Amino acid sequence: YLYIIPTAGGEIRLDTESTVTEAYLLDSREAVAFHQTEDDGYVFAEPLALSTGLVRVIAVTVESLSHSK
Repeated sequence: YLYIIPTAGGEIRLDTESTVTEAYLLDSREAVAFHQTEDDGYVFAEPLALSTGLVRVIAVTVESLSHSK
């Protein structure tokens, strides 16, 4: 989960070795656009209506990493 604080500003970024497959607002299930960066991170579009002063939560679905022995 990514917690979006209205006063934080800037880009919403997640660095992970996993592959992000889906992102949505937890309260409304509205899809959140995202793209992978050249350095294998992910940047998410900032949800609208952050002016309410409420913390928003983006649920992120990732593919699990398979570990070989």
